[in-house]
Amino acid sequence: MIRRLRKARGPHTVLLNDTVNLIRDPVALAIFAYLHTKPDSWEISPREICEHFGIGRYRWQKAARQLRELGLLTYQVVAGGDKGAEGSVYVLHYAPETREPNSRELDSRELDSRELENSAAEKPVPLETKELQQTKYLQETKDPKETKEVAADAKAPPTPTKSTAVWQAYRDAYRDRYGVEPIRDARTNKQLCLFVDRVGHNDAPGIASFFLTHNHQYYLQRGHDVSLLVQDAQKLRTEWLTGNRITAKGARTRDAHEEQTAVVNRVLAKMRARS
Repeated sequence: MIRRLRKARGPHTVLLNDTVNLIRDPVALAIFAYLHTKPDSWEISPREICEHFGIGRYRWQKAARQLRELGLLTYQVVAGGDKGAEGSVYVLHYAPETREPNSRELDSRELDSRELENSAAEKPVPLETKELQQTKYLQETKDPKETKEVAADAKAPPTPTKSTAVWQAYRDAYRDRYGVEPIRDARTNKQLCLFVDRVGHNDAPGIASFFLTHNHQYYLQRGHDVSLLVQDAQKLRTEWLTGNRITAKGARTRDAHEEQTAVVNRVLAKMRARS
Protein backbone atom coordinates (compact mmCIF):
# COMPACT_ATOMS: atom_id res chain seq x y z
CA MET A 1 0.00 0.00 0.00
CA ILE A 2 1.42 3.39 -1.00
CA ARG A 3 1.41 5.70 2.00
CA ARG A 4 3.12 8.89 0.90
CA LEU A 5 4.51 10.38 -2.28
CA ARG A 6 7.27 12.96 -1.93
CA LYS A 7 9.63 15.02 -4.05
CA ALA A 8 13.33 14.23 -3.74
CA ARG A 9 15.67 17.08 -2.91
CA GLY A 10 18.03 18.21 -5.63
CA PRO A 11 20.00 21.19 -6.97
CA HIS A 12 17.78 21.59 -10.07
CA THR A 13 15.27 24.44 -10.28
CA VAL A 14 13.83 23.91 -13.76
CA LEU A 15 12.63 20.88 -15.69
CA LEU A 16 15.01 19.39 -18.20
CA ASN A 17 13.69 19.37 -21.77
CA ASP A 18 15.39 16.06 -22.49
CA THR A 19 13.64 14.47 -19.50
CA VAL A 20 10.22 15.87 -20.40
CA ASN A 21 10.52 14.62 -23.99
CA LEU A 22 10.93 11.05 -22.71
CA ILE A 23 7.44 10.99 -21.16
CA ARG A 24 4.87 9.88 -23.77
CA ASP A 25 1.83 9.46 -21.52
CA PRO A 26 0.07 12.87 -21.20
CA VAL A 27 -1.22 12.04 -17.71
CA ALA A 28 2.25 10.97 -16.53
CA LEU A 29 3.71 14.18 -17.98
CA ALA A 30 1.08 16.31 -16.24
CA ILE A 31 1.73 14.60 -12.88
CA PHE A 32 5.51 14.90 -13.30
CA ALA A 33 5.32 18.62 -14.11
CA TYR A 34 2.82 19.30 -11.30
CA LEU A 35 4.98 17.64 -8.63
CA HIS A 36 8.07 19.57 -9.70
CA THR A 37 6.29 22.88 -9.08
CA LYS A 38 6.18 22.07 -5.37
CA PRO A 39 8.93 22.94 -2.83
CA ASP A 40 11.46 20.44 -1.51
CA SER A 41 10.38 18.05 1.27
CA TRP A 42 6.78 18.52 0.10
CA GLU A 43 4.61 15.40 0.34
CA ILE A 44 1.33 14.28 -1.17
CA SER A 45 -0.48 10.98 -1.28
CA PRO A 46 -1.42 9.19 -4.53
CA ARG A 47 -5.06 9.55 -3.51
CA GLU A 48 -4.69 13.34 -3.50
CA ILE A 49 -3.03 13.15 -6.92
CA CYS A 50 -6.04 11.20 -8.26
CA GLU A 51 -8.47 13.74 -6.82
CA HIS A 52 -6.48 16.70 -8.20
CA PHE A 53 -6.42 15.37 -11.77
CA GLY A 54 -9.82 13.65 -11.65
CA ILE A 55 -8.39 10.20 -12.44
CA GLY A 56 -8.84 6.75 -10.94
CA ARG A 57 -6.43 4.41 -9.18
CA TYR A 58 -5.86 2.36 -12.34
CA ARG A 59 -4.88 5.45 -14.35
CA TRP A 60 -2.53 6.63 -11.60
CA GLN A 61 -0.79 3.25 -11.51
CA LYS A 62 -0.36 3.35 -15.30
CA ALA A 63 1.23 6.82 -15.17
CA ALA A 64 3.44 5.90 -12.20
CA ARG A 65 4.57 2.73 -13.99
CA GLN A 66 5.86 4.75 -16.96
CA LEU A 67 7.70 7.18 -14.67
CA ARG A 68 9.28 4.22 -12.87
CA GLU A 69 10.38 2.66 -16.16
CA LEU A 70 12.07 5.95 -17.12
CA GLY A 71 13.85 6.14 -13.76
CA LEU A 72 12.03 9.32 -12.79
CA LEU A 73 10.06 7.71 -9.97
CA THR A 74 11.41 5.09 -7.58
CA TYR A 75 9.42 3.01 -5.12
CA GLN A 76 11.36 2.35 -1.95
CA VAL A 77 11.12 1.27 1.67
CA VAL A 78 12.77 3.91 3.87
CA ALA A 79 13.76 3.42 7.50
CA GLY A 80 11.79 5.55 9.93
CA GLY A 81 14.77 6.76 11.98
CA ASP A 82 15.40 5.94 15.66
CA LYS A 83 12.20 3.97 15.99
CA GLY A 84 13.30 1.64 13.23
CA ALA A 85 9.89 1.63 11.58
CA GLU A 86 9.67 1.26 7.83
CA GLY A 87 7.49 3.19 5.39
CA SER A 88 6.92 2.79 1.64
CA VAL A 89 7.33 5.95 -0.45
CA TYR A 90 7.60 7.14 -4.03
CA VAL A 91 10.67 9.32 -4.62
CA LEU A 92 10.58 11.76 -7.57
CA HIS A 93 13.73 12.65 -9.57
CA TYR A 94 14.67 14.96 -12.41
CA ALA A 95 16.72 12.10 -13.89
CA PRO A 96 17.56 8.51 -12.80
CA GLU A 97 19.39 8.59 -9.48
CA THR A 98 21.05 6.12 -7.14
CA ARG A 99 19.39 4.72 -4.07
CA GLU A 100 18.91 6.97 -1.06
CA PRO A 101 20.74 6.21 2.20
CA ASN A 102 18.90 3.86 4.56
CA SER A 103 16.63 2.75 1.74
CA ARG A 104 16.28 -0.28 -0.46
CA GLU A 105 14.60 -0.96 -3.81
CA LEU A 106 11.68 -3.33 -3.79
CA ASP A 107 11.74 -6.28 -6.15
CA SER A 108 8.84 -6.76 -8.53
CA ARG A 109 7.03 -9.30 -6.35
CA GLU A 110 7.23 -7.15 -3.21
CA LEU A 111 6.19 -4.07 -5.20
CA ASP A 112 3.08 -5.80 -6.53
CA SER A 113 2.12 -7.00 -3.05
CA ARG A 114 2.46 -3.50 -1.59
CA GLU A 115 0.93 -1.58 -4.47
CA LEU A 116 -2.20 -3.68 -5.10
CA GLU A 117 -4.73 -3.97 -2.30
CA ASN A 118 -6.37 -7.30 -1.50
CA SER A 119 -4.14 -9.14 -3.98
CA ALA A 120 -4.68 -12.86 -4.13
CA ALA A 121 -1.93 -15.19 -2.91
CA GLU A 122 0.07 -16.94 -5.60
CA LYS A 123 -1.02 -20.49 -6.28
CA PRO A 124 1.65 -23.20 -6.20
CA VAL A 125 2.72 -24.42 -9.61
CA PRO A 126 1.61 -28.05 -10.03
CA LEU A 127 4.16 -30.68 -11.00
CA GLU A 128 4.11 -31.71 -14.61
CA THR A 129 2.24 -34.88 -15.31
CA LYS A 130 3.61 -37.63 -17.49
CA GLU A 131 1.16 -36.74 -20.28
CA LEU A 132 2.26 -33.09 -20.24
CA GLN A 133 5.92 -34.09 -20.44
CA GLN A 134 5.18 -36.31 -23.44
CA THR A 135 3.31 -33.46 -25.16
CA LYS A 136 6.26 -31.06 -24.67
CA TYR A 137 8.67 -33.70 -26.00
CA LEU A 138 6.58 -34.15 -29.18
CA GLN A 139 6.45 -30.36 -29.71
CA GLU A 140 10.22 -29.99 -29.29
CA THR A 141 10.96 -32.85 -31.73
CA LYS A 142 8.46 -31.67 -34.38
CA ASP A 143 9.70 -31.32 -37.95
CA PRO A 144 11.05 -27.76 -38.53
CA LYS A 145 9.29 -27.60 -41.93
CA GLU A 146 5.96 -28.33 -40.29
CA THR A 147 6.62 -25.65 -37.68
CA LYS A 148 7.33 -23.05 -40.40
CA GLU A 149 4.09 -23.96 -42.19
CA VAL A 150 2.08 -23.47 -39.00
CA ALA A 151 3.77 -20.13 -38.36
CA ALA A 152 3.03 -18.99 -41.91
CA ASP A 153 -0.64 -19.78 -41.45
CA ALA A 154 -0.86 -17.78 -38.23
CA LYS A 155 -2.76 -14.54 -38.54
CA ALA A 156 -0.77 -11.31 -38.37
CA PRO A 157 -1.69 -8.80 -35.64
CA PRO A 158 -4.24 -6.17 -36.70
CA THR A 159 -2.83 -2.99 -38.21
CA PRO A 160 -3.46 0.13 -36.07
CA THR A 161 -6.08 2.45 -37.58
CA LYS A 162 -6.50 6.22 -37.39
CA SER A 163 -8.66 5.94 -34.29
CA THR A 164 -6.61 3.33 -32.39
CA ALA A 165 -4.56 5.69 -30.19
CA VAL A 166 -7.40 8.06 -29.34
CA TRP A 167 -9.74 5.13 -28.63
CA GLN A 168 -7.26 3.62 -26.17
CA ALA A 169 -6.92 6.95 -24.36
CA TYR A 170 -10.70 7.49 -24.27
CA ARG A 171 -11.36 3.92 -23.14
CA ASP A 172 -8.80 4.03 -20.30
CA ALA A 173 -10.07 7.39 -19.02
CA TYR A 174 -13.71 6.26 -19.32
CA ARG A 175 -12.98 3.08 -17.42
CA ASP A 176 -11.17 5.06 -14.68
CA ARG A 177 -14.15 7.40 -14.27
CA TYR A 178 -17.13 5.06 -14.62
CA GLY A 179 -15.67 1.62 -13.91
CA VAL A 180 -17.10 0.08 -17.11
CA GLU A 181 -16.07 -0.23 -20.73
CA PRO A 182 -17.45 2.35 -23.19
CA ILE A 183 -19.38 1.26 -26.28
CA ARG A 184 -17.35 0.85 -29.45
CA ASP A 185 -19.08 0.36 -32.78
CA ALA A 186 -18.94 1.75 -36.31
CA ARG A 187 -20.49 5.02 -35.14
CA THR A 188 -17.84 5.41 -32.42
CA ASN A 189 -14.98 4.74 -34.86
CA LYS A 190 -16.37 7.27 -37.36
CA GLN A 191 -16.68 9.99 -34.73
CA LEU A 192 -13.18 9.34 -33.38
CA CYS A 193 -11.75 9.61 -36.90
CA LEU A 194 -13.56 12.94 -37.36
CA PHE A 195 -12.13 14.10 -34.04
CA VAL A 196 -8.58 13.14 -35.12
CA ASP A 197 -9.08 15.05 -38.38
CA ARG A 198 -10.04 18.18 -36.43
CA VAL A 199 -7.40 18.29 -33.67
CA GLY A 200 -4.58 16.22 -35.17
CA HIS A 201 -3.23 12.74 -34.44
CA ASN A 202 -0.71 13.93 -31.81
CA ASP A 203 -3.13 15.94 -29.66
CA ALA A 204 -6.18 13.68 -29.93
CA PRO A 205 -5.26 11.11 -27.18
CA GLY A 206 -4.40 13.81 -24.64
CA ILE A 207 -7.59 15.78 -25.29
CA ALA A 208 -9.68 12.60 -25.08
CA SER A 209 -8.21 11.78 -21.65
CA PHE A 210 -8.74 15.39 -20.53
CA PHE A 211 -12.37 15.26 -21.71
CA LEU A 212 -13.19 12.48 -19.22
CA THR A 213 -11.91 14.63 -16.31
CA HIS A 214 -14.29 17.47 -17.25
CA ASN A 215 -17.18 18.01 -14.83
CA HIS A 216 -19.33 20.16 -17.13
CA GLN A 217 -23.00 19.49 -16.32
CA TYR A 218 -23.88 18.70 -19.95
CA TYR A 219 -21.01 16.21 -20.23
CA LEU A 220 -22.09 14.47 -17.02
CA GLN A 221 -25.70 14.23 -18.19
CA ARG A 222 -24.57 12.65 -21.48
CA GLY A 223 -22.12 10.29 -19.74
CA HIS A 224 -19.18 11.85 -21.61
CA ASP A 225 -20.47 10.47 -24.89
CA VAL A 226 -17.82 10.31 -27.61
CA SER A 227 -19.95 12.48 -29.90
CA LEU A 228 -19.25 15.45 -27.62
CA LEU A 229 -15.55 15.19 -28.48
CA VAL A 230 -16.36 16.15 -32.07
CA GLN A 231 -19.02 18.67 -31.11
CA ASP A 232 -16.76 20.59 -28.66
CA ALA A 233 -13.39 19.82 -30.23
CA GLN A 234 -12.34 23.47 -30.42
CA LYS A 235 -13.40 24.23 -26.83
CA LEU A 236 -11.76 21.11 -25.37
CA ARG A 237 -8.51 21.65 -27.27
CA THR A 238 -8.27 25.26 -26.04
CA GLU A 239 -8.92 24.24 -22.43
CA TRP A 240 -6.43 21.38 -22.66
CA LEU A 241 -3.68 23.64 -24.04
CA THR A 242 -4.30 26.62 -21.75
CA GLY A 243 -5.35 24.81 -18.59
CA ASN A 244 -8.40 27.09 -18.23
CA ARG A 245 -11.75 25.33 -18.14
CA ILE A 246 -14.70 27.32 -19.47
CA THR A 247 -17.74 26.62 -17.29
CA ALA A 248 -21.33 27.87 -17.61
CA LYS A 249 -20.96 29.91 -14.41
CA GLY A 250 -17.74 31.50 -15.64
CA ALA A 251 -19.34 32.42 -18.96
CA ARG A 252 -22.29 34.08 -17.19
CA THR A 253 -19.93 36.03 -14.94
CA ARG A 254 -17.94 37.34 -17.90
CA ASP A 255 -21.13 38.26 -19.75
CA ALA A 256 -22.47 40.20 -16.74
CA HIS A 257 -19.15 42.01 -16.35
CA GLU A 258 -19.13 43.08 -20.00
CA GLU A 259 -22.75 44.27 -19.75
CA GLN A 260 -21.96 46.37 -16.66
CA THR A 261 -18.94 47.86 -18.38
CA ALA A 262 -21.06 48.82 -21.41
CA VAL A 263 -23.63 50.56 -19.16
CA VAL A 264 -20.93 52.56 -17.38
CA ASN A 265 -19.40 53.62 -20.69
CA ARG A 266 -22.80 54.82 -21.97
CA VAL A 267 -23.39 56.89 -18.80
CA LEU A 268 -19.94 58.46 -19.04
CA ALA A 269 -20.55 59.31 -22.69
CA LYS A 270 -23.81 61.12 -21.84
CA MET A 271 -22.12 63.07 -19.05
CA ARG A 272 -19.36 64.21 -21.41
CA ALA A 273 -21.96 65.27 -23.99
CA ARG A 274 -23.82 67.45 -21.47
CA SER A 275 -20.64 69.15 -20.28
